[in-house]
Amino acid sequence: MCDLRERRLDEEELVADFTKAIDALRKDRESLAKKQKLVEQSLAAINSDIAAFQQEKQAALNQIDVVVSLHMHQVRAAVRAVALSHALARRRLTRRGCACLTLRADRVPGRRAPAGRPERRAGVQQLAARPPAPPNRREARLRTLDLSAPH
Repeated sequence: MCDLRERRLDEEELVADFTKAIDALRKDRESLAKKQKLVEQSLAAINSDIAAFQQEKQAALNQIDVVVSLHMHQVRAAVRAVALSHALARRRLTRRGCACLTLRADRVPGRRAPAGRPERRAGVQQLAARPPAPPNRREARLRTLDLSAPH
């Protein structure tokens, strides 16, 4: 009988030890959950600070002037794209207008004659010999886009 009581007491002590350990683990888990919540909040604050800094940095970089050298064919392509977008908006660009835009792009001052075949150099000289574009922007636009032509 005494042995049974001792066994029961030992088992009750083990159960009490296990419940204490379980309670200690629960408290640890709760404290770790609180710490995790604090870490997540601080991480979110840091990420928002980084995003704000990146926006400020990008805004400052957008303020910097950059010089980009372009080849003549790139300028011609840009002129054609702008003219085409304007024309599509107005729906009045003719072939003659496209040709005028191309000729104006070829007459950019300071353009060097390309090295190569004499026929090409002669073509560049012919373009340079043409009269300059009208000084008035309105006349230049009317010459570029034929506004009187029907759709």
